[in-house]
Amino acid sequence: KRQKRHIDALKVKNYRDDKNLKYLHLVDGGVADNLGIRSIIDIVAFHNDNMWNTMQTYGLKNSKKMVFISVNAASFLNPANGANRVVPSTANVLDTTTTIQSNKYNTDTIDLLKSQFPRWKKQVQQSRCKELKSKDCEDIEFQLIEINLEDLNKNEITKLGIVPTALELPHKTIEQLKTAGKSLLNRSEGFQ
Repeated sequence: KRQKRHIDALKVKNYRDDKNLKYLHLVDGGVADNLGIRSIIDIVAFHNDNMWNTMQTYGLKNSKKMVFISVNAASFLNPANGANRVVPSTANVLDTTTTIQSNKYNTDTIDLLKSQFPRWKKQVQQSRCKELKSKDCEDIEFQLIEINLEDLNKNEITKLGIVPTALELPHKTIEQLKTAGKSLLNRSEGFQ
């Protein structure tokens, strides 16, 4: 794992070559880690693939519950695609294809995170009980709360509208998305 980080660091060094790389074009981080979850797994991997080491580094050694909230605002598939006889545009096909791939990758990422919970729990329990020897040293729980815009009811979706992926959104749309996220979080059983 550390060797991979070293190789990644060397690749980043290439961006300092301003003679051959005059312009840097950035892309939304969603291409690599749409939910931001893989970076959490990478952080644990960096700490010898051990959650207890990670918790100690970030001052969380007395934590009894770690809750991960995943907010998935992935684009909806455009329902108009199947309602028209006209062949969708190239841009529409590309958007649909990337949405499908992104959604599959999101599902795989969520599954990967949840699969780590039993191992992380065992690591924390064993290490904390060995180091701290407290009566509640085994008291640790990991939980994932998933919030997904697709879980909005039809009225909420209609009010929100289909929001295409963009580098900039109008203020009204941002406020609508924040309200939708808050509503979904409040309705979540895991959050309750």
